Amino acid sequence: MNISMRIASADEGTTGSPVVVLLSNAECWDRLPETLSGFGQPLPSWVRAVAIHLPRTAAAMLELDFAHRTQSPVDPDLRAKMRWVIADANHCDYSKAYAIADLKRAGATDKVVRVLTGDPKAWPDADQQSLEFARLLTVAAPTIPDSMFEELRQEFGDNQVASMVLLAAYGNFQDRIVLGLNLPLEEHGPLEAIDVEFAEGALQIASLIPPHGEVPTLQAAGEDVIPDDGDWAAISFDQLQTRLEQQRDRKPRLPVPSWDEVKGKLPPAMATRPTRIVWSLMTYGYAAELQIPWSIATRTMWAELPGDRVLGSAKAMSTFWWLCRGLYMTRISDGFQLPLERENVFGNH
Repeated sequence: MNISMRIASADEGTTGSPVVVLLSNAECWDRLPETLSGFGQPLPSWVRAVAIHLPRTAAAMLELDFAHRTQSPVDPDLRAKMRWVIADANHCDYSKAYAIADLKRAGATDKVVRVLTGDPKAWPDADQQSLEFARLLTVAAPTIPDSMFEELRQEFGDNQVASMVLLAAYGNFQDRIVLGLNLPLEEHGPLEAIDVEFAEGALQIASLIPPHGEVPTLQAAGEDVIPDDGDWAAISFDQLQTRLEQQRDRKPRLPVPSWDEVKGKLPPAMATRPTRIVWSLMTYGYAAELQIPWSIATRTMWAELPGDRVLGSAKAMSTFWWLCRGLYMTRISDGFQLPLERENVFGNH
C-alpha cells in the first residue's frame, strides 16, 4: 500500500479525503505489536494511518500521546487550554476538538470553553502568559523573550515550564501528522487517551548506533535537481559561521543537568551510555516522563525503517514522519534557548 507524497498544508485544514487509506480498527490492532493489556480499544485515525507502514512506531506514538495527556505535571485544565491554542495556531480542527474534550474531562464548563475559544483578550489573567507562550512556541518560537520564560518559571517551577515546552513540541508534531495526512476526526468524536502496554521488545528503548558506511563521492559537476534558494545562496560561508557561533554562545533558560543527575531517571536500557547532548540532558533532566516516550518513538522509527539519518527512509511515510519530527526538535531548541555544542557530541552514540 503506497501513500501519496502530496501532503496538506496547515491552511488547508482537514477537509476532504485522507491521503492514505486508513486501516480499520481491527486491521490496525492486528498490525500493532503484541500487547500485555489494552488490546482492542478504538484507535485514533493517526495511529490507523501511521501503522500502515510503521506499526511499531504507531504503537510508540500511542504511549507518547498517553504520557502527554495523562502524566504531565502541568495542571490538566491548563494543559488542555495550551493544547487548544497550539492546535488553533496550526489551524488543526482535529486537535482542537481533542483539546476541548480533554478540557471538559478536567471539569471545565461550557462557559470556560467559550472563553477559551473566543477573543484571546478575554482569557483569564491567570492563563494569559501560559497561553501566549504556547502560541509563540507554535508560530514564532525564536521571538520568545527570556523574561516571559523566567516569569513562567517563577510561577510554575522548572519541571512544569519544561513540560510546557515539550507539550508545544509534541503538539506541533502531532498536528503536522494530522494535517499532512489530512486525517478525519473519529466517527464518534475524540477518544480518551489510550492506555495500552505492549510486550517487551515491541519498542526500541536502547539507543541505536548506525553503521559506518563509505561516504559517497560527490560528482565534480552537474546541474542541481532543485534550484538554489535565493535566501540561502545569499549567505556566505563566513556569515554562516558567525550565526553558528551565536548559537554556540546562547545561554540556556534553565541550568543544563549533568549526566549523573539524568541517568537515574532513565530506563536501564537508556542509561548505559553517557550523553553530552545538551538537548537530551535538558529534556530528560526536567521532563523525563514526557521525553522518554518521545525518544522511544524516535528510536523505534529508526529501528523499524532504518535509513539515512538525515533524509530518512525512501518510503514516503518514514520521510514524512521524520519531517514532522523536525518541528518537535526546533520547538525544544528555541523554547529552552539551547546552545549549539562546540564538540561532536555524537561521537560516542
